[in-house]
Amino acid sequence: MGKNRHRLKGSKGKKWAKGHSSSSNPSTSKHRDAAKSRFFQENLGLSNLTTDALKKHDAFTFEKKPSDAMDMEEDAQSANASTYKTFDTFASDWSACSNQSFGKLINNFRSDSAIHKEMLAVLAAVTEVIKDQGGKESNTEYFGALMTTLSDVDLEETSVAAVLNLLGMGIKGVPQGVLQSRFSQCSKIFLDLLAKYAESDNNVIMKGLLGCISVLLRAQESALWKEPSTKNVLDSILVFTVHSKPRVRKAAQHAITAILKGSLMMQGENAPTHHPAAPLTADFCVRQMESHGAGTTTLHVLGLLKEILATFPRSHLKTTCETILKVMTLGNILINSCGLQALHGLFVSRPPLTVLPPDLNAKLIAALYDYQPSAVDSQPTQAWLAVMQEAFINLNKQDAVQSVTNVPHLFVLLTTLWLSGKPEVTSAATLTMRALVEEVIGPASCLPQHRTSVTKVIVTVQAGLKYQYHASWTHVLHIIGVIFKACGENCLETLIPCLEALADLRDSHQFCFTSELDFAVGQAVRSMGPEAVIKAIPLQLKGSADSAQEFKRSWILPILKENIQKSTLKCFIDNCMPLAVFCKNQSAKLRAENNQVRSLSYDLMQSQLWALLPSFCTQP
Repeated sequence: MGKNRHRLKGSKGKKWAKGHSSSSNPSTSKHRDAAKSRFFQENLGLSNLTTDALKKHDAFTFEKKPSDAMDMEEDAQSANASTYKTFDTFASDWSACSNQSFGKLINNFRSDSAIHKEMLAVLAAVTEVIKDQGGKESNTEYFGALMTTLSDVDLEETSVAAVLNLLGMGIKGVPQGVLQSRFSQCSKIFLDLLAKYAESDNNVIMKGLLGCISVLLRAQESALWKEPSTKNVLDSILVFTVHSKPRVRKAAQHAITAILKGSLMMQGENAPTHHPAAPLTADFCVRQMESHGAGTTTLHVLGLLKEILATFPRSHLKTTCETILKVMTLGNILINSCGLQALHGLFVSRPPLTVLPPDLNAKLIAALYDYQPSAVDSQPTQAWLAVMQEAFINLNKQDAVQSVTNVPHLFVLLTTLWLSGKPEVTSAATLTMRALVEEVIGPASCLPQHRTSVTKVIVTVQAGLKYQYHASWTHVLHIIGVIFKACGENCLETLIPCLEALADLRDSHQFCFTSELDFAVGQAVRSMGPEAVIKAIPLQLKGSADSAQEFKRSWILPILKENIQKSTLKCFIDNCMPLAVFCKNQSAKLRAENNQVRSLSYDLMQSQLWALLPSFCTQP
């Protein structure tokens, strides 16, 4: 390879002498001699290199790192007073601003950020003007000065972004009266800039404009929302909620959400049921979904509805939900997923009766059954189950009768999902059952008029103990334990057959789910009481002499010891003491017959029975 290299023609340049390639001092010293000749001469010209200039230069040149903050602070304490301490103090000294609204910029100033430098320059100029006019650096003064700066048509794009960022920091502290009185002037400036930069790539300006308009609209009274100009300002934000750029779209959607939920008129005691902008927003969303069908715009609208659907008035909410269900019939997986998320956001918000009445809630539940995905599709099924769960819980808070009456049908569908063979689907079905048992079935079990529906649910879940559900017995036993905990005190007669079935399974040969079953029985002991459990699952110590069958039900003794609560001494005397006496006599008899193994077994059983005594003494 070395033979094929091409050498450059011409002079080879200077070469080191042999043996001198490591020498550091060159032989020529032309530049050094020139410097030495001027070393002792006095600089007679004026220089701009001042302490302040060096201070600014160092601040803009070096970047403070968080890990070096402590070292820089220690160095500042040892340095003289003319040096800066940190960039925070540099930014505050350079701008001379004492308003706390701009602390985010001053405390987090970055010298390598062009927008931060421009913001600091604008802030310093505005602060100087306010001080020259004898101002107190209030939020109102900064707001007026920045809006005046923003109205300059010749302002550069970087300066516009800087002013808008500063406005976003200070506008939230401006009094409501100022924002109301200056609404027309400010909204015109913002809308002109919005139209000017709508097609630009500067997301900073767009986000700043949308945020400032949102704060401005939040401060207005309800009477102003009747004016067409106010509605036009809202429409200017709604257009950007379906924008193709994610950052702009997210900023617009956040602005709409803040207006509908965070306006000052919605925070008082006499707040209206819905914001005046809610019907306008609902109409916009419906138009967009109907005109774009399964397009990307519909996805953006559904993303917005997930946050604001519960803020719509009743009539507009019904129309919007119907439109959501209509676009979900188009067969687009993403549309269906986003539609379910929007409905989930509605139910989770727990809207009042004036917004979502029980009848409309029940109709939505009935309609959602038609949108149940296949059990093979894990993610759509999990989303559907989450919506159904929240829908029933919300309906139960509004009208318990309708909720309890309709919930058995859902449990029938949920038990079929135990046979899906998909672990994710099985777990999601179990979690939905648990939430419904705790929120709906448990409270309903206390009322006699709901006894039929509660019994249907218990029987449906108990059917999961059949062998066809063998692969999901872990989930089945868990839900049975939750039912014991929620309904055991009020549904003793209904749950006794379930206890008996559990005992038969526990006694079966090579049963593998002992810990899950023991948990379920323990919940029954806590809620139903030990007396009911012992009657349903007797110890059977007087059975066959076969060692395998002699102590067949001894597994229940540790469960009783761990879970007995609020029982009585009478229960121990009636149920456990006769067995303890029998074990003692049987042990003595077997010891006399020289059968030491069986004698020790009965003696151990006697000790376990007496160990239950302290648990029965809480209510003697």
